[in-house]
Amino acid sequence: GEKRILNNFSLTYVPCYSCWIIISLLIVIFPDKPSFIISLSTFFTLLATIYQSLYFDPWISRHVKNKEFSRSVYLQLQFLKLRSVLISFLISSLIYLITFAR
Repeated sequence: GEKRILNNFSLTYVPCYSCWIIISLLIVIFPDKPSFIISLSTFFTLLATIYQSLYFDPWISRHVKNKEFSRSVYLQLQFLKLRSVLISFLISSLIYLITFAR
């Protein structure tokens, strides 16, 4: 139900939040291809855009008249986005440690 939809949507933010950190690390590793690596940001944000456009927005628009439900959903989404930020930080930190801690 609602919780699954919100969890799925919030997890699509993980690549969005971590994309520029990962791109920066990739540019350091592969300095001869910076423009290609920068263009990967589109790929990182693709999942969130598709999920939001095709699934989340139509789902939440069905509940537009229920103000309390909409408010509750967006409040929960803010907390789940915070979780996504923390997951992104952990993933980026692990990638950094694995890549540069040698």
